[in-house]
Amino acid sequence: MSDEAEVQGRFLPREAERNENSDGLDIADHSSKAVRDHVYQEASAIWAISLVNMFTAISWNAFLPTMPLYVTQQLDLPIDTFGMLVATYSVCSMLSFASVPFLLRTHTPRALYMWFLACRALSGVLHGFFLIPGVIPREMIMSILYISRAVHGLTVGTNAIGPVWIGARVAQDTKVAAISSTFTYILLGVTLGPPLGSAFAFSLGDNLILSSMVPGWLSTFLNLVSFEIIRRAFTDSALLPQPRQDFSDTKTPWLVVTVSSLYSLFNMASYVAFEATFGTILFDELAVSAGAALPYWLASGCAMLAVGMHFKRLIRCGPRILVVICFAMTCISFILFVPFGDLNRAISKWRMGTGAILAYGFMTCANILVTATLSRALPPTLQGKWASFNQLAGQIGRTLGPLYGTWAYTTGQMLRPGTHFGANFFFLTWAVTAIGSLLLPVACMVPFFAVFDTPLTTLT
Repeated sequence: MSDEAEVQGRFLPREAERNENSDGLDIADHSSKAVRDHVYQEASAIWAISLVNMFTAISWNAFLPTMPLYVTQQLDLPIDTFGMLVATYSVCSMLSFASVPFLLRTHTPRALYMWFLACRALSGVLHGFFLIPGVIPREMIMSILYISRAVHGLTVGTNAIGPVWIGARVAQDTKVAAISSTFTYILLGVTLGPPLGSAFAFSLGDNLILSSMVPGWLSTFLNLVSFEIIRRAFTDSALLPQPRQDFSDTKTPWLVVTVSSLYSLFNMASYVAFEATFGTILFDELAVSAGAALPYWLASGCAMLAVGMHFKRLIRCGPRILVVICFAMTCISFILFVPFGDLNRAISKWRMGTGAILAYGFMTCANILVTATLSRALPPTLQGKWASFNQLAGQIGRTLGPLYGTWAYTTGQMLRPGTHFGANFFFLTWAVTAIGSLLLPVACMVPFFAVFDTPLTTLT
């Protein structure tokens, strides 16, 4: 491949390339310098996307160890109220993801990033300064929490911009590596977020008021830092390529989008159903406080981070084999949570810890696999519309997951109060529902993903 073709495929649109080559400079010298500059700009942009993804993950996950306990103990509200908070965030994030393809038609990715990050910093301010019962009425606190989570959700479309930009701008042979890199940083944020929340609670003596406010201050700081990173390092100020063909003419990518979106929906719903109840179950079932939950959150986060760091090695077995491995190991993790025998007894700590590590690790691996495969399948002009569609399906799952999880847990507690039946009822129904829902898209992926076991150029 020539230097000029490589530049066209990696960072700048073709028209901009032609404009640069028409300034009368020596073509060979200009092209060599252009390649170096644009490769540097591409690497800088991927680095910026990765850091923003990491800070986004930290700013959400730092709330998880303390927020369920703040709602149930400090405000004396049922756990399904926390589920409604998470669902509010998820519904708004779904709207944010749905808006990204339309906004990218008239706005550059850089401009969208900066608007989203500035608004998300505001949500951290609301969360970090207005959670003191007695000073502010409890009803007003809940309103502030809902507004804060809604604003946070409406700005999480930043997570959709990165994959779309990579799909449209990055060369075909490096897309998987770029997506793997950005996901690794997300997983690093997911790994650091809950331990940070637990560490705040531990250092503050499990003071739920202060330890619930500190993540808001942290979120404000991280989003302002992210704003500055995008301003300085993400220099692509051009609109992304727009569709020039009817998507219905491309049969194979349509199947990829459909199957990938189904898997993203059910995978994310299962993941978030567990995430929304895990902290409360640790406290209720095993008497593990927010501060003492640090080892559980840290081990689960490290499992996800390890998957992201080694994904390029894992994918060598081929997408078809890897999706089967992910599904099988996810099923094993679910089975570890299933209560065998007396449903009124708590499951052991080692089963809960091992199940959490396997579930977080392999559900994350499947998420990266689906996103990377979709990015390979879609041509650059269709990335904005259909890559975001897959992300939107995941956000629908993120909306349904906490509602289902907190409902199942609360229902089980009401059926047999004073026992461990609530957690066991949740684990049992969660495992059956998750395995059953994931089986269909996996069954479609196994034969269909065979076409991606070797590199293809016909789809791009």
